[in-house]
Amino acid sequence: MVSDAPGDFTFSTGTNRVVWTATDIHGNQSTCTQQVIVVDNEPPTISGCPTNLTVSCVANVPVPDISSVVATDNCSAVTVSFEGDVISGQSCPNRYTITRTYKATNSSGNTATCTQTITVDDETAPVITSRPANLTVSCASAVPAVDDTAVNATANCGDAVTITHDTDAISGQSCANRYTISRIYHATDACGNMASVTQTITVNDTTGPVLSGVPADAAAACDAVPSAAAVTATDDCDGSVTVSFSESRGDGNCPNNYTLTRTWTATDACGNTASATQTITVQDTTGPSLSGQGADAMIESPATPVFTAPTASDNCDASPLIGFTDLTNQLCGASYRVTRTWTATDACGNVSAPVTRPLRSATPPHHDQLPGRCAHQYRHRSVHGRQRGARYRHRLRYQRRSRHCDQRRARHVPDRHQRGVWTATDGCGTPAAAPSR
Repeated sequence: MVSDAPGDFTFSTGTNRVVWTATDIHGNQSTCTQQVIVVDNEPPTISGCPTNLTVSCVANVPVPDISSVVATDNCSAVTVSFEGDVISGQSCPNRYTITRTYKATNSSGNTATCTQTITVDDETAPVITSRPANLTVSCASAVPAVDDTAVNATANCGDAVTITHDTDAISGQSCANRYTISRIYHATDACGNMASVTQTITVNDTTGPVLSGVPADAAAACDAVPSAAAVTATDDCDGSVTVSFSESRGDGNCPNNYTLTRTWTATDACGNTASATQTITVQDTTGPSLSGQGADAMIESPATPVFTAPTASDNCDASPLIGFTDLTNQLCGASYRVTRTWTATDACGNVSAPVTRPLRSATPPHHDQLPGRCAHQYRHRSVHGRQRGARYRHRLRYQRRSRHCDQRRARHVPDRHQRGVWTATDGCGTPAAAPSR
């Protein structure tokens, strides 16, 4: 007996007819038909499903690929199809999970599925492409304001980036305009990934104030030394600053010849200083003045000459020294002239204009001092004149040095009283009247 069934008796699903034939030895045959109904209740077998993977961005999620699914069936061919993606656990545009399902179907409609898990997880911080540069400024007022627009960044997945900043952190401050600012900018993408950059701003005031109104060097008389100028100062950071003043003296060759060095110093809040100096050369070139000296005078010898000294005043020296010299000139007889010259000298050797006052000493003759011979002649002439009834006026010249008399008649005038008048004149022309006898 034979049949037309497949040799391995593997039938396709459905109804299969098998014809059996029986043949005897004489070749006579007889047939019958068998129906073999094959029912497929087993699903295909998927032996290759796309592997699970993790990507950073939505853009990196691969498209479904049925060709990557390997499925077999024990009965028939298998058709693979993509069933869809299911998203779960999404916290931001680029952080969630995709469950991707593939299905394999055989000709009997038996199916098998497999899933691929795709994790989208953006953990990459943005890349900052531009930022404010570090800088150094002199003053706090020159510190630039925060500028978020100066920071540019790109996100790993191309989404929007938000720029923010922290409060400035100040460190190392030693004065109002000397410290360091750490200014931190942040670039944050849609999933909160953050990149930061720090701008360092150094505030360092090393510039001193600027002085104004400083007078130039000068020369001055000792009684006309100018007062210190009112010097002011400004600072590029502190505005107005206080100016200190000091003055030193350098002595010269005398008390009123000296040098004044005036120094103005301005100091700002950070200790930066600026100084300016004026040198004043002080000189005493004016001599003292004399006043109040006595007038010219005449005294009678042998009295001692007495002078009224002047007083001295000086523009710088309170007590100038007064000195004098005497010059004696013998005139005639016992007469002489003493000329006293005063000068005043101040502490710097300046000398006043000299002041001179002469004083003359003279001794007028007296009739009691006439020598005997002259007295005799005086008496004799007086008597003789009365006897003749006439007045005689005689001029008597007396030379003390030669000690002799020289008489000569001046004129003869009748006089009822009949008396004689004698006039004595010394060798310097000084007269003395003798009484009548």
